Amino acid sequence: LEASNSELQTSNSGLHASNSGLQAAISELEASDSELQTINSELQTTNSGLKAAISQLEASNSELQTSNSGLHASNSGLQAAISELEASDSELQTINSELQTTNSGLKAAISQLEASNSE
Repeated sequence: LEASNSELQTSNSGLHASNSGLQAAISELEASDSELQTINSELQTTNSGLKAAISQLEASNSELQTSNSGLHASNSGLQAAISELEASDSELQTINSELQTTNSGLKAAISQLEASNSE
C-alpha cells in the first residue's frame, strides 16, 4: 500500500502540473477568442461599410451609363448637324465663287460703260 500510495502521489503531482498547464492554455485560448471576436466585429462593420459603398457605386454607375447614353445620342445629332453644315458650306462656297465671277463681269461692263460714256 505504501508503494502504491507513493505512486499515486507521484501521479497526482503530475496531474496537478498537467492541470495547471491546461488551465493556462484555456486562459490563453479565452483571451485569443476574445480578440478574434473583436476582430470579427470590426470586420463585420467594415463589411457593412463596403456593402454601402458598393451600393452607392452601383447607383452612380447606373447614372453614368444613362448620361453616357444621352451623350452618345447628342453626339450623333451633332455629327449629323456638322455634316449638314459642311454640305451647306460647300454650296455657299460654290455660290460665292459664282458671285465673284458675276461681280468681275459687272465690273468689266461698268468699265466699258464708263469708257463709252466718256467718249
